[in-house]
This record gives sequence, C-alpha cells and structure tokens, in this order.
Amino acid sequence: MIPKFWNVRDRAPLIYDAFEEVYGMLERTDGMFDSACRSLFNMSTEASGEPPVDVAILDEDIDYGERAVRRMVFQHLSMNPKQDLTASLILVSIVHDVERAGDYIKSLSYLSRWDVKSSAEADRSRAISEKIRPMFGEALNALRDGDDAIARSVMDRHKANKKEANAFLQEMLEASSTTGGTRDALVWNIGVQYLRRISAHLSNVASSVANPFDRLGGQEPI
Repeated sequence: MIPKFWNVRDRAPLIYDAFEEVYGMLERTDGMFDSACRSLFNMSTEASGEPPVDVAILDEDIDYGERAVRRMVFQHLSMNPKQDLTASLILVSIVHDVERAGDYIKSLSYLSRWDVKSSAEADRSRAISEKIRPMFGEALNALRDGDDAIARSVMDRHKANKKEANAFLQEMLEASSTTGGTRDALVWNIGVQYLRRISAHLSNVASSVANPFDRLGGQEPI
C-alpha cells in the first residue's frame, strides 16, 4: 500500500516542487558517481556514451538543491503547518542524505588524482562500485512511486555492500600490518570507505519509503 504522502495529487505545491528537486538531485548524483568511478578506475568515458562531468561543480549544485528544498519546506510549513507535515519532515531527512552522498562522491573523484595502478584491490573496489551504481535509479524509483519493495531491495543491496566493504577493509588492514602500507593500498582503503558511505546514504533515502518515520535511516522493521 502506497503511503498517502507519496501521492502527487495530494501534495501542496511547495512540497511537490521540493520532491521534484530531490528527484533531480538523485539523477545528478547518479551522473556524478558514474564520472567519479570512471576517473578513479581509469575507464574510458567514451564507453558510457556520456561526456565527462565536473563533479565538484555538480556537488555545488547539489548543495544548492538541499538549501532550496529546506527553504520550500520551511515556507510551506510557515503557511500550512498542519498540511503535509509528515512529507515535509521526510523531505528534510532525504535531502540531507542525497547531499551527503554527493559529498562522498566528490571525495571519491579526488582520489583519481593519485593515478593508482591496476591491481586485485582495484578490481575489488570497482566491483563494489558497480553494485552501488543501480541503487541510484532504484532509490529514485522507490521515491517516485512510493514502492516499498524497491526500497527494501536498495536496503538489502546496502547490507551486502557493507558486508563486502568491511571484509575488504579488514583484509587490507591485516595485510598492511605485516607488509607495510603503500600509497595505492591507502587509496583503495579510503575509496572503499567512501563507497560504503555512498551506499549507506542511498539506503537511508530508500528507508523513507520502507520504514516508519522514527526508523528513517535504519533497517527495515521486523
């Protein structure tokens, strides 16, 4: 059953506009993530059919979007404090997670400056990133349609990503204690931590559909 606050026809104009801004922000972070990963893993931009993007510039746009959403929510509640209250509170939570995902994507893109070499660690990091990529579109679809099944799928993906990332980091730490750390190992260690956080914030976005308000950002209730 789709919660009432996901029904577009029932939203106040400002809340409708705020949701539309969040949808656009998720689409932009999807493009940012693709560009950041292609740079980090030295992948050809021609293969995607998409031109490279300036991740830092788009991150500023994401930051502006968060402020715009907060402003619209505040304006709406100032005029109609009892209308769309639940949706307003959820919007503020969602937009923060999208903004944080954008920050981590920007940080991920900066790691490409170190020009790390191909390695087993690079391949494992890339595999984790490829499992995260579909979560952007799924989180967006879950929000647009109020689809809790898709939302739960995103949250389940994150559980698997988190488990894989934690195992990778544990192995890296154990190896560095005996062989000594290298620059490349440090880059992949940091990169996987960023990937884990991006996955977590997308899971938090999806939780707004699958969970009650007091469990936003948490696991699906039993």
